[in-house]
Amino acid sequence: MSFNTQFLATVLTVGCVTPLGAYTLGTGYQSSVLASTVTAYDYTQFEGISKSGDTLYVGNFRSVKQYNLSSGTYSDYGTVPGNNGISHVTYAGGKVYASGFTSYSAPYPYTMYTVGAGDNTSSVLTMGGIFDAAVSPTGQFYFVANPDVNADDEGDGSRLYRMDLTNNSLTEIAYLGGASGGIAFDQSGNLFYAHYDNGVIYSFSASDLLVGSLELSDATPELLLANAGYIDFDADGNLVASHLDTDTYETTISRYDVASGELIDDIFTGTVGGFLCDGDTIYVNSQSWDFMGDYGSELLALSQVPEPSAYALVFAALAGIALLHRRRRG
Repeated sequence: MSFNTQFLATVLTVGCVTPLGAYTLGTGYQSSVLASTVTAYDYTQFEGISKSGDTLYVGNFRSVKQYNLSSGTYSDYGTVPGNNGISHVTYAGGKVYASGFTSYSAPYPYTMYTVGAGDNTSSVLTMGGIFDAAVSPTGQFYFVANPDVNADDEGDGSRLYRMDLTNNSLTEIAYLGGASGGIAFDQSGNLFYAHYDNGVIYSFSASDLLVGSLELSDATPELLLANAGYIDFDADGNLVASHLDTDTYETTISRYDVASGELIDDIFTGTVGGFLCDGDTIYVNSQSWDFMGDYGSELLALSQVPEPSAYALVFAALAGIALLHRRRRG
């Protein structure tokens, strides 16, 4: 293969899909596999995802893995003792926080840990229904849980908490009700909450969050979306949300214009163990439940396929590189 043909082949295969066969991409999207538990046949799933610098952190059964985007290195980071699945992984204040489901007995508690490299893991708190956590633009740590307040072995409605990372003390910010759902901050520090039971994504203003003692009546309904799960914002400020189809039990990640509430596009459909928007890239924990051999998970990087005009620029650049190469050899 000649230099220019080999280089062209390399460029055009970057980001090509290597699927589990259990998901579909939206029109105009491409994906690449960063890490996989399928090929290792360890029968585990990726759950929860966060990012600091060039490093992604993802939950994986009883551990947290790390993936360095610069070097392409995938490795163990730390362990999460005795859990049966991770609901979120969140990087905050220089530490990795992860909550794991710890008991099949009511009220089905989760334990939140700080996870350090190797076995340097410490318990922070135990509470029912911890689902998601997020860090505000000013560095404050919030999470959603469904605690058993009246000690009857059942959750008594979801609540939003702010945790002081210096001493792990909690402040209840809002009573939300229902099952706990996903949270995310926009660039202005307003907190968005996906209320699964109501089928609505709400927002609380940054100023109201500081005051606390909030109810859903203090929130603004932003989007009607049945069975919403995790949420985030893309580089353009569009709301990205996962939502479950209860007929097919598949989850779709879609993008919405916040101002109008209009659907922009569907990005991914499959089984999702969390996702993260980072610039123009969306990182997705894609899960497979095929017990015939594909039970496992893939960490995917999704991006939009370049427009034809962009391809023209790529081909022009390749032609120039090939011409320069021939002149140097001539």
